Amino acid sequence: MRSRKKGFSLVEVLLALAVLGIAMLSVMGLMNATFETVSKNVLTRQALGVYSCLDRALASVDAVILPDGNAFVKSDQMTKPSFDYVYDWLQGKTGKNWDDALFLVCISRRLNPTDDSTPQNVLQIIKCENASGTPTQAELTDLNSEGPAYFMRVYLSPQLEGRYVEMDAKGEVLPAQYAVGNSLPANVDRYALPYLPLTVDIYPYSPGSAESEEQIPVLTQFLVVSR
Repeated sequence: MRSRKKGFSLVEVLLALAVLGIAMLSVMGLMNATFETVSKNVLTRQALGVYSCLDRALASVDAVILPDGNAFVKSDQMTKPSFDYVYDWLQGKTGKNWDDALFLVCISRRLNPTDDSTPQNVLQIIKCENASGTPTQAELTDLNSEGPAYFMRVYLSPQLEGRYVEMDAKGEVLPAQYAVGNSLPANVDRYALPYLPLTVDIYPYSPGSAESEEQIPVLTQFLVVSR
């Protein structure tokens, strides 16, 4: 007697392939979502490191450099406190428009030769003239920049709204309240508060790219610069 084994029909094979395809698409979707989450977490963690570096740099502006690598002001040449320099940088930088801000770039600079197998890097803040005056790739290469760089837009925080920020020549606080969009008193000695509240938007930076307000920040943080 001849035994006859029943096989799968074409319809059953097609159904099995369809189910397998749907399962694979679901797995791939979950993997893509996981990779995106991991990528965002890495960017956010790096941006928090940039924020900490900026906090330290604004507390001691002699650590801030220009795109050519020279210090904005050397410690032995400072004629006023760090707070006063930052105050001057933020004059009129209300954040009302894209250009009404202080623009900075944070890079990781290699301190030892590139042939050393144990790289020693340090984060450093570069002050830019404006959004278009960010460092070029050639300038970053001259600075021994390695790894990702970040672009920062810094402006007066809306938390200044309603504060009494100006004094007269006698040191008496004037009754006029600050409104968002207004400038600070021209003279830092007439500024009534012991701190300067700022908003920091942090973006990934690509040399040669045009920085614009259409970009979405990786991180937005509140920062206080104390006198």
